[in-house]
Amino acid sequence: MTDTLVWFALICSVLGTGVTAWTSSGVGRLHHLDARELRRQQRFEDILSLHVEETGPPRTTLPPGAPEAADTAACAACGSSSVHL
Repeated sequence: MTDTLVWFALICSVLGTGVTAWTSSGVGRLHHLDARELRRQQRFEDILSLHVEETGPPRTTLPPGAPEAADTAACAACGSSSVHL
């Protein structure tokens, strides 16, 4: 009797899980229009970041008044040409 109840409970839980999976309303999944809007927004952000990188000043150059740009003597302790406070 106990084995029959265990098998009955197991079969009911498997069937209940299957029915729930097949008849779910799609909660948790993106609607196709939402997915398209998400791709459009990500593409817009990619293009915007490329535009900002191209129009902005290069990041590797130093401003004209930077200590490394001027002829400053190297530090005797560490050999760095930056200004120590």
